[in-house]
Amino acid sequence: MIAETWRRVGTNWNMGLELPAAFVQAGLPAPDMGLQSNIGTASGPHSRTGVTDLVVTMAPVIEQHGVATIAEIDPATLTQRMLAEASANGSVLIGPHQIGVWTRV
Repeated sequence: MIAETWRRVGTNWNMGLELPAAFVQAGLPAPDMGLQSNIGTASGPHSRTGVTDLVVTMAPVIEQHGVATIAEIDPATLTQRMLAEASANGSVLIGPHQIGVWTRV
């Protein structure tokens, strides 16, 4: 749902991986990089991976671009439903990756 919405909007969802080239093209030194993501099971301390928060935040855009309706998303129960499904399937939950880049000039 998230990836399809980004595709329809035209968002470059790989921009984090393209940032080093963007820094160099801008005349900056090649940057250092870091990546953070939460990972865990449905019953673990990282069960809220941020995915449901992102879907809820994006819900108006998701609906606007015809990916799903807000009623289908049902923000009030989305986290509970996703955790229940993950628990039933024994899934490992991986949250969104956050990439940071920095350099010194």
